[in-house]
Amino acid sequence: MDDTMNFPHTPEMKTINKRLKATREKKVFAVSVNIDLTEGRGSNYIYRLCENYSTAKRLSKGVNVQGTDGKISTMTCYFLPFGKYDSMGLWYGPTPLIIKPNKEDLANEKVTREEEVKNTLFEKFKKGEDLTKEEREKIISFIS
Repeated sequence: MDDTMNFPHTPEMKTINKRLKATREKKVFAVSVNIDLTEGRGSNYIYRLCENYSTAKRLSKGVNVQGTDGKISTMTCYFLPFGKYDSMGLWYGPTPLIIKPNKEDLANEKVTREEEVKNTLFEKFKKGEDLTKEEREKIISFIS
């Protein structure tokens, strides 16, 4: 994932947040592709914004130059309420559409998080660090 990608048409979001009084912020994953899908000589644009990484990964498959995967980066969107109710409003970011994950994406995200926990626990175990009772029980459950 490329966290450093900046888009020239994206305004300085912190300034917008202060000026327009955004009430919430949300980290989203941006899939970017090149305008010229044949040679890649064009500029990049945001193809999709997604709520989680698994959705972004799924939607980035084969959509860039000559069938390569699109680049994924993180961005922040801000919620701008209408009137006096905070529940009504729009998310402001480089695009108005933020794609929600489907069931498969949520399952993949859960598996990825579980694998990260498993790897972290095994690394602690290999280094000989002290483990809590819960961590020891998790390691035993992974082995059996």
